[in-house]
Amino acid sequence: MKAAVAPTPAANPMAETFLGKYRAQRILGEGGMGQVFLGNRIASGEPVVIKVMHEHLAQVPAVRQSFHRELQVMMQFRHPYAVSLLDGAIEGPGRPCLIMEYVPGVTLDQLLERDGRFDAQRIGKWLGQLCQVLHVAHAANILHRDLTPANVMVMNVDTPNETIKVMDFGLARFSNAYFIPVEKFNGQSAGIGGGTPDYICPEQIRGEQVDLRADLYSVGIMLYKLFAGVLPFQKYTETNDILAAHVRVTPPSFSQLGVHNVPPAIESLIRHLLAKIPAERVGSARELALRFQDVSREKIVPETAFQEEIPVMQSSLDQVDPRLVLDRMEAWMPEAIAIMKLRAFAESVQGTIVDSEPGVVRMKVVDPRSMEPTEKKGFTLFGLFRRSLPAPKYLTLELHMEKKTVGTRSMVEIAAALERDPMESRQAAEVREGFAKRIVRELRAYLMIGR
Repeated sequence: MKAAVAPTPAANPMAETFLGKYRAQRILGEGGMGQVFLGNRIASGEPVVIKVMHEHLAQVPAVRQSFHRELQVMMQFRHPYAVSLLDGAIEGPGRPCLIMEYVPGVTLDQLLERDGRFDAQRIGKWLGQLCQVLHVAHAANILHRDLTPANVMVMNVDTPNETIKVMDFGLARFSNAYFIPVEKFNGQSAGIGGGTPDYICPEQIRGEQVDLRADLYSVGIMLYKLFAGVLPFQKYTETNDILAAHVRVTPPSFSQLGVHNVPPAIESLIRHLLAKIPAERVGSARELALRFQDVSREKIVPETAFQEEIPVMQSSLDQVDPRLVLDRMEAWMPEAIAIMKLRAFAESVQGTIVDSEPGVVRMKVVDPRSMEPTEKKGFTLFGLFRRSLPAPKYLTLELHMEKKTVGTRSMVEIAAALERDPMESRQAAEVREGFAKRIVRELRAYLMIGR
């Protein structure tokens, strides 16, 4: 779903309006999630890009949640080198849509197709701008997660005023949102969770937690292709082979590819970005920009590029309704431990993990009030009778989870909330909340074991 140039005309471009304010003109592209249209603001004629979800997907709750996350992330994020979100809606009349800034230009992958590869001076200019936008995004706990040349638009191409805009933060998630795919609680493989196979980092393929260094790995792949004209694992064509190469194969040197004009220090920096282990990579976008400046002897960022105040983004825990929070706690929980403890606790209270998305795990547990014998016996004039009680009732707990670092230890902050029943009376809700608090106290004790 990329806003490419040379759009194909839509069959009926005037047939649909969005949010009562925008009208689609022609289609720009289509992908698995939906369509992208060039449109305009009806009142002013201002061009916009309209990103629309396919109707059959709009009915799937998990997909709508993903779309909602995209809206939340992009609404908070602004930068001169990133495409801005102008408007959007999930609920209401019409299909869920995002209204984005229209960016005239050419994508980096189109330039690569035209020119093959580029010199260090031009690449450095693009990299400096890319590092500036990633510096701000990462400081705000936002990862892009799908950085590719197709997601970087170049404006004022072939002029001294070339600038970039990073597009499609659609896979962005708050990087401190603790995410364990629900399939892992069930002992199943969870897949790689988004991203483009040629640019995806090894730790995501291995199913590990990712952080800002995942984006930097993707930048390393981009730099490799911009300098060499080919991908580091170009000889692999099957997706599984490409993913395996990211995890196990060392990319060929530029000289092996017949590329001899890249300074060894630049090639060494790119290899540093492509380390299989995140801890062995360049540590930040700022460090990458400054190191590239040193090895290329080209100034790619202004002196003040990394001195500006970073806007504070609202934590996902801050967004939890405080009236729903039963308790807050901290625990040392690497993913494997979290899976084991949460699954075991759910089983101990006759419950199960029913859903998981970035930052939230939903656990269904038996309401203690319904933990009575399933059958009662008695006698009447006509002999013995048996009366079955209703099936057990359940409470749904939401565990809002964020990673944090305390000293040298990685911790997880957890806000345990109770999903409300809007049909309950106030008295019944208070009783149910009391039982839920008892369960959450047990959860707190359970998570503290073995700290």
